[in-house]
Amino acid sequence: MPRTAREAQFGMLAVDLQRYGARGQITAIAQFYELVVPGLILTRHVFRGLERPLFCDGSMQGDEDKLVYTRKPALDFEWTGGPEGHPTRREVPAGKVFGVIISPNKKHREPFPEVAGWIHHWNWVDEDSGLAEAPIHWVDRYTEKLWTRGE
Repeated sequence: MPRTAREAQFGMLAVDLQRYGARGQITAIAQFYELVVPGLILTRHVFRGLERPLFCDGSMQGDEDKLVYTRKPALDFEWTGGPEGHPTRREVPAGKVFGVIISPNKKHREPFPEVAGWIHHWNWVDEDSGLAEAPIHWVDRYTEKLWTRGE
């Protein structure tokens, strides 16, 4: 039986984005607004479970529920022009895919019932040679592949 799609909202607190800025990671902010926000709907693969221990949100098993959304965007972005600047297009790093790590919203359902998951991190990773738009060694990196666009 085919799976049916359902709408999901993902969130990130403004204070978390402000921390990126305070650390000088302004290109990450440009990527958030230009690749993460509009790009999650274009995801090619979704994986679950990081194959490494992770303490997250008070849980020693924080690695088990993490979701990783991957795709290969046509562009990358960086922040140019200092604090009053703007996102600027740049070439995609060769041989890389873009991944976004999300935690399902289990602990904060009451104050944020509309949020299905929390965006934690995003970055470029080497692409796997056997599965297009997937991170290298995805079989060893994640517990399972949940979904692939077009399957």
